[in-house]
Amino acid sequence: MASVIGRQPMALFRSLVFRTVPQSHSAVALSHGTFRPTSARCLSSAKEIPGPKALPIAGVLFSMLSDKDFDKNNIHVYFKKLFKTYGPIVKLQFPGKPTLVILNDPEDMKWVHHCTRDSPVRSGFDSLKKARYLDDYYEKGGITIENGEEWWRVRKRVQIPIMRFSNIRQYVADMDGVAFDILDRISKERNEEGELTSDLKDLMNRLALESVCLISLNRRLGSLDPNLPHDSEQMKFYRAALDLLRCIFECDENPMWKIYPNKAFKTLRESLNILTEVCDKTLWEYKEGLKERNERDPDCSHRMIEQLLLDQELSHKDIVTFMMDLIPGGTETTASASIVLLYLLAKYPEVQAKAQEEVDHVLGKDRTPITAKQVNQLSYIRATLKESFRLLPPALGTSRLLQKDIKVRGYTLHKGWDCLMTSAVSALDESQFAQPQDFVPDRWLQHRPLGQIHPYASLPFSHGKRKCIGIRIAEQIMSIFIARVLQRYNLAWRGEDLHRTHIQVFQPVAPFSLSFTDRN
Repeated sequence: MASVIGRQPMALFRSLVFRTVPQSHSAVALSHGTFRPTSARCLSSAKEIPGPKALPIAGVLFSMLSDKDFDKNNIHVYFKKLFKTYGPIVKLQFPGKPTLVILNDPEDMKWVHHCTRDSPVRSGFDSLKKARYLDDYYEKGGITIENGEEWWRVRKRVQIPIMRFSNIRQYVADMDGVAFDILDRISKERNEEGELTSDLKDLMNRLALESVCLISLNRRLGSLDPNLPHDSEQMKFYRAALDLLRCIFECDENPMWKIYPNKAFKTLRESLNILTEVCDKTLWEYKEGLKERNERDPDCSHRMIEQLLLDQELSHKDIVTFMMDLIPGGTETTASASIVLLYLLAKYPEVQAKAQEEVDHVLGKDRTPITAKQVNQLSYIRATLKESFRLLPPALGTSRLLQKDIKVRGYTLHKGWDCLMTSAVSALDESQFAQPQDFVPDRWLQHRPLGQIHPYASLPFSHGKRKCIGIRIAEQIMSIFIARVLQRYNLAWRGEDLHRTHIQVFQPVAPFSLSFTDRN
């Protein structure tokens, strides 16, 4: 789930760019987890890492901004050019920023993940950190913005319940209910050609928010009624969930908030207050109800929030902060990824037909609530998710702020440098994937018909301890929703290819020329 929760939204090119670890290791990782000495490779000093020439003060800004292929909204295209020009490791220096090294070879990315596995530090989210520290409510920043011991103190407690399949499967029927409600709105909000007359992004945001709230609030939010008053509690919460992430990105792009509280930073703080108030109130209610419930039935099962409340190592505010972190990040990631998958299924009718065959086999025409067993049987649907994450990933890649010197390809990457592993580039590399520009979900099936896949060639949700903590939530929401869509509709795309812009993460941009026509 880019979630932004752990999915590594790229804040590495904010401000100046867009406006004008373990000890070093003399080895290189091999695909099966072994290592070979770097003596087999050409040793070089750090200053010889290839890349555009850096000028005094300006760094590489001039060469980057004057390059005809540079587009800040499609930065991956520019990076691909850099790799083609300089090779699989490129050094970039920006004024006032740590030295940045970008990588696109899966073996190198594997090695960096190995070297930073015990201390996976990530930069960014400075505005959210400041907003929380200005608020008397917060004592700690939460797993989105913290690093080191404080990050791990909370992460190791919350990741157990939220990454356990049996826990996430408890919400299958409720998520199915959200999907049906969205489909009912789609059916009502179509023209004669099956095209939506309403905003697809808005619908997908509501799908994602309602589904994420099932876990983070243990209930539906109630935002799907199109007639809700603008000032209703549901709409205030909905806008706050979307505004929080948008304003974080805007503040990352324009650091003037550090000098004075501009509009984006003020809106960020207002959104934070709304979400905090609701999450805090909800948690107190469940805390009181949980005590009574356990007294009546000591052996009763518990959902995720209740499991966190029973954890003596987590404070009330730890849990509220975690609940809050799930909501905006999970909403944005899941909504954008759902649009991408709908687009790809519509553009590739043969894939859509194969997915519909699986849905017909597993679900038939039955509209009774889907079961966890049926979700587990949707193997081809899961393959379409993986392939959409590869072809049009939610984020540029994974970043690590190095805590100690490490060696990559014989070059020394120094403590304090940023290392960006651009899986959005490697995932489209023909040396890693057959037919890399095509949507081929079959490549992910168990028998790997298009050949073996390097486990680090496509990392849309990072890897290791800092892997996106909401990935299984997002996958379940999307699997259920897409299965229900294909059960009811045929999809078609009738316009130009989907356009996406990169503002810390990739976001699809309207118009969405998607039609939903009823299946016979």
